[in-house]
Amino acid sequence: MCEADPGMGLSIALWVGESVVRRLGAARTRLLDLYAPYGSAARG
Repeated sequence: MCEADPGMGLSIALWVGESVVRRLGAARTRLLDLYAPYGSAARG
């Protein structure tokens, strides 16, 4: 279907990409919360 309608294929690819980015960002944040040493966050 994506080959027949490149616009739809692009939309699906962007949607999947955004979803992956959000999930990886959330996983990174959770891992940092679990394993980062106490007080290692940048202070400003």
